[in-house]
Amino acid sequence: MFVLSPEAVQSAWTRKEWTAALAREIEESRIRLGVLLLRNCNVLELLRTKHRFDARTDPARAIREVVDWAKRMRDQRKLADSKAPRFFLGYDPRDFVGRGDTLSACTRR
Repeated sequence: MFVLSPEAVQSAWTRKEWTAALAREIEESRIRLGVLLLRNCNVLELLRTKHRFDARTDPARAIREVVDWAKRMRDQRKLADSKAPRFFLGYDPRDFVGRGDTLSACTRR
């Protein structure tokens, strides 16, 4: 969670931290960064698309929302990492022109 304030926006160290978190998101293809808006400030361009929580008027509510979001992210990761069986549902191999070998290999797993 990145806490956004006027001081954070100006901090070189904080910029390194959130850009490293964004790089990990891209590398791992998973959401890693949310933004908690603590006080009025300019939201940095790369952070505008991130899930934001507004603590300017109701900090207690924002903290509850952050905790709920973090739990959802954790649960989604657990689900994605599960060893659930993977299979194709009734696809006709003829739909996969030129890929019959690939389809056969996938259905044998």
